[in-house]
Amino acid sequence: MLSIIIPAYNAAAVITDTISRINDFFGGDAEIIVVNDGSDDATGEILSGRDDFLDLRVINFAENRGKGAAVKAGVLTAGGEYIAFTDADLPYGLEPLKEMQNILQGGAVDIIVGSRAHAGAYAVASNGPLRQLTSFFWRVCIDGLTGEITDTQCGIKIFRVDAARQIFRELATDGFAFDVEILAAARRYGFKISAFPVAQVRPSRYSTVRVITDGVQMAKDLIKIRRRYQL
Repeated sequence: MLSIIIPAYNAAAVITDTISRINDFFGGDAEIIVVNDGSDDATGEILSGRDDFLDLRVINFAENRGKGAAVKAGVLTAGGEYIAFTDADLPYGLEPLKEMQNILQGGAVDIIVGSRAHAGAYAVASNGPLRQLTSFFWRVCIDGLTGEITDTQCGIKIFRVDAARQIFRELATDGFAFDVEILAAARRYGFKISAFPVAQVRPSRYSTVRVITDGVQMAKDLIKIRRRYQL
């Protein structure tokens, strides 16, 4: 079974559609875990009323703790043989998750990360120039930390359960830089990682990234990750 973790912060505008789309696409063959990361909009109320889906579980944080903390909480309670996470507005669609799961079932790799920079990827829509410039700067900063994986921040990744549990049990980064720590930890433990080309089929309607504020925190977290993993 596949467990899909959805970190959700102030996602009231998209979360109902997201849950319905996952349920329709996987036909009940996926466990959906939504982690409400201390939202101060109607996200919590909407989720509390979605008892029509038997495979939906909700974890509520009393306060906002960050995307890394939300994904970690979901992973450590997931019951699937394969564990994935993706963004709350499904900007890459759901088809990649099924294809990525099929590759994992072949047994050759332990982790597959979506990549907009991978050969074969394309984008139907793109984000603004400031976000693109920030992404380029981030790729320069992480050089040497993540091996051949350059698009660390693409919000769709899938793991074999043993790899996910070992990595997330000790994950220390609560914020957006947690993706980098995931890959640094995977390298330390010798897990096999592969990139999978994905399309950003729509510009993000739901983004909680504050380019300057979060950028500063991500830089601080990156320094901590380098020290922790000695890379």
